[in-house]
Amino acid sequence: MNANELAGLLEVDSWYKLVTREEIAAMLRTIPALEAEIEALKAKTLTDEEIFDVWEMVEEEIGHRQLKLNFARAILRKASE
Repeated sequence: MNANELAGLLEVDSWYKLVTREEIAAMLRTIPALEAEIEALKAKTLTDEEIFDVWEMVEEEIGHRQLKLNFARAILRKASE
């Protein structure tokens, strides 16, 4: 389950029947590791293959729409530096 899927479930009144606390906790525990890996990658120039690998990893966790926004913001930040 990724963050978008969890958010969709939480918008449903009976979300607690659709997802367990353990599933929510497991998904949330992956976020700091992903953030740390992304921060570590910011300090180096990435190859195209490395960019694709990071994209796929993050896409699984936070979903397509938010990923595209985060990616666009990262590009704009890098360009302004």
